[in-house]
Amino acid sequence: MDDPLVLIFNPLNHPLKHLIIESINTLESIKYISIDCNDGDLNQIYPCPSLVLVLIGNYCDGENLEKWKLHELHDAFPLVPLYCVVDTSCTHCLNCHDYAWGIIHTPLKKEDIQFIIHWHIKSKRKESVQSIKQYIKKRSILDIFVGESPAAINLKNKICKVAPLDITVLLQGETGTGKELTAKLIHHLSDRAKEPFIAVNCGAIPNELFENELFGHKRGAYTHADTTEKGLVHAAERGTLFLDEIESLPITSQVKLLRFIEDKKYKPLGQSSTIWSDVRIIAAANRDLIKLVEEGEFRNDLFYRLSVINIFIPPLRDRKEDVSLLAKHFVERFAKLFSKEIEYIKPEALMYLTYFSWPGNIRQLENLLQEAVVLSSSNCIEMEHLNFRKYNKNINYTLHSFEKTKKEINDNFEIKYLESVLKLFNGNVSKASHFAKKDRRDFYRLIKKHKIEPNIYRLIK
Repeated sequence: MDDPLVLIFNPLNHPLKHLIIESINTLESIKYISIDCNDGDLNQIYPCPSLVLVLIGNYCDGENLEKWKLHELHDAFPLVPLYCVVDTSCTHCLNCHDYAWGIIHTPLKKEDIQFIIHWHIKSKRKESVQSIKQYIKKRSILDIFVGESPAAINLKNKICKVAPLDITVLLQGETGTGKELTAKLIHHLSDRAKEPFIAVNCGAIPNELFENELFGHKRGAYTHADTTEKGLVHAAERGTLFLDEIESLPITSQVKLLRFIEDKKYKPLGQSSTIWSDVRIIAAANRDLIKLVEEGEFRNDLFYRLSVINIFIPPLRDRKEDVSLLAKHFVERFAKLFSKEIEYIKPEALMYLTYFSWPGNIRQLENLLQEAVVLSSSNCIEMEHLNFRKYNKNINYTLHSFEKTKKEINDNFEIKYLESVLKLFNGNVSKASHFAKKDRRDFYRLIKKHKIEPNIYRLIK
């Protein structure tokens, strides 16, 4: 079946089906199959290269919910866009947020259905008949994107879904989470893979030079413009332009970028005619753009243009299962780079790596292990090679039993608390114990236990 196909799943024989069919019939060369609640097995349907699923729902009874639960559709057609048409007049709506690419609520317009179908058919998703796992393996993403945690697998699935679609993508996540790597994977899995991938750090471009850097200039456009420069947009022609730290753009630069994204054309400085551009935009932000929009620091119209698809890159602390894989990956890479014969990471060191908070995320882990490989003179990475103290000077390297570790934490708390409250009351034990709601004799015992001298704090004003 070579013609574009729309599968309409209608488990409850909802009358909205007729409006959807009427919308499809107005589109040229597009066929549809309507599957009602008592129809056959999904596996009997052979996916074609251009396929869109539409599920109509309001509420499901037990039998239909079991037969038509969404994950079965997702498993049968893993890379095919699924849209849910939901009748909002019903009290209990079908829950399809986890699997649907989009949700269309009633009242339904023909234009909504026509736009979505036309958009996906034009995207020519040649890989839609392959499962996500096969797709990842074929493209060797696992060799590039290290991780097997649920968060990592979910991210890989999203990359595979959005890559073939020629639409704008916004990546949001903390510094060091791998946003540029994600952007490169999206590029290399798209039809633009053979064309340039141009990365731009928006935070490094002064406001007055933004237009010149992006769009270029003609010779003589301004003082010292002795040659014609094409600009970064031209360099990315037919490829992907990655705009990192997009939140750092001043409002005036945001206006220029918005105009370019909307019109798909630009005018180099000093040139009277406009140039049409064919580039895919992928933007990335370290900060919460929605919050910046609310604070007036980021234009809401630009945010909506950028976030056609919005992907959140999880921090490393939410991917604890991946730390050991990443650590071994970096050790192998740097051992090869520095000609070191390092075979493994000691369990104690690996445990510290796994449970460290990693505020700098993957980049911080990478830098720490690069230093560790350089410092190691044996065939393994040990605790002494991991310089955590450059991030936290108070970190304790020695692992103990649960009870001993608990005692150390409690002792540290008691010392800090006693010192703070004695300082607050200038070494007056009576006032300090009263403030702490602690018996004066018990307070004294704690002071003595930790060898704290109250008289020292009587000098501090």
